[in-house]
Amino acid sequence: AEYMGIIIYHKFKMQLALCYTIIYGTSVLGLVWSVINYLRIAKIDVRGLADEGDETTFGRKKTQLEEIGGYISTGAKAFLFQEYTYIAPFAIVMFIIICFVAEKEVGYFYTGIAF
Repeated sequence: AEYMGIIIYHKFKMQLALCYTIIYGTSVLGLVWSVINYLRIAKIDVRGLADEGDETTFGRKKTQLEEIGGYISTGAKAFLFQEYTYIAPFAIVMFIIICFVAEKEVGYFYTGIAF
């Protein structure tokens, strides 16, 4: 019986090590991927969109980029506002449910706050 306990313990430790490897490995891969993409995007020269030496073309391209950026910013803000309008009531209701169902004692909100 003690031998079986040792085997189960070692299997558990191996599974735990595999879980940690997967968790930390994918986290590191995600960070590396983010750095690679950042470096690729940082190399893009916005001024390269205009003809070299033609300040008027560059000025128009810059104005056009700023205008498009404004549209993107406005759309993103509208989207987030609408999304928060739907998510906030759901999150509040789930917080209350989790606080009363998941906690062992009334008055503890650790699981609800983690949610």
